[in-house]
Amino acid sequence: MEAIDMPCLARYRMSFRTEGAMRLPAYPGSAWRGLLGHGLRRLSCVTGARQCNGCLLLDHCVYARLFESLTAQPGDARFRVRPHPFVLTMPEKVERNLSEGAALMLELTLMGEAIDALPYLIQAMRVAGRRGMGREQVPFTLLAVEQERRLGTGDWQRIYEAGEGRLEQLSPGIDIPKGLPEGLHIDLLSPLRIKRRGCLLGPREFKASDFIKQLWRRMQDIAHFYGEAGESIGVSLPESRPEPLDENAELSLRWRDWTRYSSRQRTSMKMGGVVGSIRLRGEEAREWWPMLWYGQW
Repeated sequence: MEAIDMPCLARYRMSFRTEGAMRLPAYPGSAWRGLLGHGLRRLSCVTGARQCNGCLLLDHCVYARLFESLTAQPGDARFRVRPHPFVLTMPEKVERNLSEGAALMLELTLMGEAIDALPYLIQAMRVAGRRGMGREQVPFTLLAVEQERRLGTGDWQRIYEAGEGRLEQLSPGIDIPKGLPEGLHIDLLSPLRIKRRGCLLGPREFKASDFIKQLWRRMQDIAHFYGEAGESIGVSLPESRPEPLDENAELSLRWRDWTRYSSRQRTSMKMGGVVGSIRLRGEEAREWWPMLWYGQW
């Protein structure tokens, strides 16, 4: 397999305090994403247009670069839609009924050039906090931001404190574990929606190769839009789609329904998908180790 330069990743952890009692939605990650996007658009939009389609600044605006999927790039139709260069992560267990002064936490992973947008995202969260969360729009306050020193180590350093108003970002650090495992255990923590030949896959139809191929495609797209020139970080991807891994895989999957309301589209959206675990073993597991380690973030 030939090496392909993947962008650096950086993980951040934002801490908040509620300014009133609130009840979080069943899937608060969707609410956080909406608040972050709304706050960032208010900060960055200079045209005042209601829609970003057709805007001359589509490939230059920080909001459009992070939240809009369409690009102004000509050429291959596949690359007219780009992946978003960030991932929001909630704690596995979140208390929904919060009292005034309760703590909230949100993790944020940024890819490539999106790392430079962190100051905008911090300010966007401050704007979002004044707007408030939930139906009652209860305000909240951003207290601090931490950054993981090296990816996956759990070693966090505070880089921003609201009272000081100073940001001290660290250079992203990535060390892919050098030991090659005999087998891999993959947990699908949130509903995963994958289609094969236009049909959404349920637990019975889902195969390990579906997951690997989808991850390979996403990483190819991320490399196209956000890959950096220079030294490789050690992730190798094949030139063509991966071969099936199903004969060396064990799956334990189930379907989880999830419906969220999109204020932008003014409709409920069904987002259910498969959750559970995938086990890979043998040489194929070792072959895909760097990609899967990187891909988890």
